Amino acid sequence: MKRTIKIVCCLVAALLFLYLMIWDYPSLKKRLDPIVYSAELSEETNGDKGSAEAAGNLEKDNEAGTQDEQEESTHAQSTEQEEQPAAAACEVHLYFDQIFESAYEQLYPVMKEKGYTGTLVLVDGQLPGDRLQMTEDQCREMLDNGWELAIGGSEEIDMSGNTEEVAVKWGTYLKQYLKDIKTRMNVVPTTYCFNEGEYREEFDPILKELGFTTIRYYGDQELEAEKDGLTRIRGYRINQEVEIDDVLEDLNGYSAVALSTRRVADDIKTPSEDIEIGRFKKLLDSLGSDPRKKV
Repeated sequence: MKRTIKIVCCLVAALLFLYLMIWDYPSLKKRLDPIVYSAELSEETNGDKGSAEAAGNLEKDNEAGTQDEQEESTHAQSTEQEEQPAAAACEVHLYFDQIFESAYEQLYPVMKEKGYTGTLVLVDGQLPGDRLQMTEDQCREMLDNGWELAIGGSEEIDMSGNTEEVAVKWGTYLKQYLKDIKTRMNVVPTTYCFNEGEYREEFDPILKELGFTTIRYYGDQELEAEKDGLTRIRGYRINQEVEIDDVLEDLNGYSAVALSTRRVADDIKTPSEDIEIGRFKKLLDSLGSDPRKKV
């Protein structure tokens, strides 16, 4: 009997538990779902966060790699530029083919202010102190401040003639001119200035024999700078009619150039041979600010 009662009680308890499970399932599910959902959400969030962090790290790695490549490229370009030798600056010499008083009164102060010196070219046997020329004292002052004297040709001598005939007349002219300059100025010029179309290499021995070391010539092409003990500088005419930008551009193709003009003054009468002082100042300023030029 007791055994039967125990069995009945167990069945009742089981039925009661089953009834409660069925009757209260929705409420129980609501209490259990947040716990499960929270656990799933935590796993998903951690997964997304890890993916985001991985993507961010990958993007940073890509950016760092790109930056490293750019730095390497920049360094390579910089190294390549450093390895390339810089183009030599064109040496610019300033020649003035007359010794008018205006060269002392107007040109000289401008050149002195900018720290430049030039070469005065004596032509046709003229000397400082002669009529319409600067005085001996003015010329000496310029020489004392770094200027030089050079010798040019004479209108009485046709340099295009037979070399032997020219050599006799020209050689006699040069010897006497050198002697006169030495007597009056106590200076012996060592530079000779040819005009357009006059220079021939056959004249070199005559110049060397008389003690000349430098020549100015004109030509379409630059000659070998040093030959047989003579320095050869290509002449380039400047005047009121030339464009300064064109001059600067032309000089880039040469190692040394003698910019030459006849007269620099306020009142010029021959624009094809002379240049106004204001325009000449602009040329000097342009030359001085151009690293490719060495005046």
